[in-house]
Amino acid sequence: RAMALMARATLLLTLLAVLMSPSTVDCRPPKGSKAARIKVIGVGFGETEALGAALGILGFGPVYTYDTIIHGKESAEHLRMWADHAEGRKAMDWNRLLANHSAIAAGPPGAAFLADTLAAFPDAKVVMLAADPRAAARAVLRSQRRGME
Repeated sequence: RAMALMARATLLLTLLAVLMSPSTVDCRPPKGSKAARIKVIGVGFGETEALGAALGILGFGPVYTYDTIIHGKESAEHLRMWADHAEGRKAMDWNRLLANHSAIAAGPPGAAFLADTLAAFPDAKVVMLAADPRAAARAVLRSQRRGME
């Protein structure tokens, strides 16, 4: 437990150093635009929940997460949008999907569409999480169990 807490604290401090650096890009859309303002894209399998919490603490919230997809008030619509995009039926409407969000902490399904997300938000900073494959598998299973509740 102490090691996990230390790892999360380290992640938070690292994010703080990277995101608050002078090179941080202003990702605000032009005045009057209804476009989503994604400033940070965090991608990986495992620890995306901690990443989302860290981004929120650092002021980059609200953060779009797997939990948003499964338990959010628009979850049915978001699941349909992801399915349509994955199956090639419709292009993703990123502005609609990510309205009111400033960051993404993406495990599945978002991590599978990193190239699309980067094309939609080219000025966003990217945080890539590299996880132990076993830890990543456990995280995916935990997420799936939560999704079935």
